Amino acid sequence: MTSVSLKDASSRTERIINGIDFNTLTYEQSEKLKLELININNTSMIEIKKVEGNNPILIKNYNEIKSRIDKTLIELHKFSEANKPLTNSEISQKVFSGKDISIDFIENKCKKGDADIFNIYDLDVFYYYSLEGYDTDLKKEVYKKSKDYQEQLAELKKLRTDLFNTTYYVKEEELFNSVEYDIKKKGFNLTINTNWGMGTASAKPPKSVSVAYGFLSSGYVQLKKLPSIEVADNFFGQGIKNEMLFIPVDEIKGLEIEENKEDIVVYYLFKPSNKESVKYKFYNNVSNSYAGWYDMTSKVITSLTLRIIVANKNSGKIYYDKIY
Repeated sequence: MTSVSLKDASSRTERIINGIDFNTLTYEQSEKLKLELININNTSMIEIKKVEGNNPILIKNYNEIKSRIDKTLIELHKFSEANKPLTNSEISQKVFSGKDISIDFIENKCKKGDADIFNIYDLDVFYYYSLEGYDTDLKKEVYKKSKDYQEQLAELKKLRTDLFNTTYYVKEEELFNSVEYDIKKKGFNLTINTNWGMGTASAKPPKSVSVAYGFLSSGYVQLKKLPSIEVADNFFGQGIKNEMLFIPVDEIKGLEIEENKEDIVVYYLFKPSNKESVKYKFYNNVSNSYAGWYDMTSKVITSLTLRIIVANKNSGKIYYDKIY
């Protein structure tokens, strides 16, 4: 694994409901708004009747406003649940106990998988803190004797202790773009990985997701329970393989997915468990003397926990949710 520190902010859909900007709203603000709206609901009808009795016009207007308040309260409750402060243990318990979770909860409470999973596991102070200027072994050795290094290492050791009870997610956004619903099997057969023989640097270990984009054969987390299968694609040449994952959904959900393919995302949720060397076969399908079969070894972070969620990234509607 070549350790790197990559941070890319995920794009968020604009959400403004009844004048409330959910993109900038905090948990504390949402709780305060809930109490205010509940109080309005509890007292408004009483006050109206005190002043006007059973005036049908006022009651009709109040009912229309109350409907808007109730809908806003539902959204505020969902937001509060997704943003309520929780410990890593509480987050993991909720994710892997089978309780319903929203995509807001995933992206606000779980951690986005990135190369720091490796940096924390390896206690790599230089990459985790993006330290510059330490381009020789001697410079690194001298810095390791400093007080700053010892403090950074101590903090990294705390993070490593928490690593194994931290829930991470990897979000795949284009898996549904070019696939159609399988009427016979009742679901979608997704191509989640490809090994097309484009040089050994492109070799990918099975049942793995990338958390360090752009580094080819580095930065993979192997999801041991991922129910994918490798399928040979001999049409394009010897050794070419596609890794397939079947997502079963009924025809009604399938139609909704087909009509909104570009908005459908797949979340892999997992907890890191170990670091291993994974061996697998790879066929280098190049037209030169380097063509042929290779025994590959990749160092990966492994995970024995897995939850897969398929959802519409704009509406938040969940079509598939399973713990493996």
